[in-house]
Amino acid sequence: MPRELVGGTRLVGRRYFLGSREVEIVTGWGPGATVRNVAIRFLDDGTVLVRPFRGLTRQPRTRAGQHKARTPSGARAPRVGTSGC
Repeated sequence: MPRELVGGTRLVGRRYFLGSREVEIVTGWGPGATVRNVAIRFLDDGTVLVRPFRGLTRQPRTRAGQHKARTPSGARAPRVGTSGC
């Protein structure tokens, strides 16, 4: 009996990066509750591609495969709207 492929609905619409290009998850599937493969849409040209989920990142890649820092110094950004008291 073949295994039912499920999962991936929680990822639909989420945005990730493949290298330096931003992509959006169209659908995902895999055995059980895991997602192994996804259909992604490149936001710059609308091309749709099926590929493994691994390798997609939350932040764009920069030189030498490093992730881009959130702030130049790597420190946390100050909170907005605090009174300082």
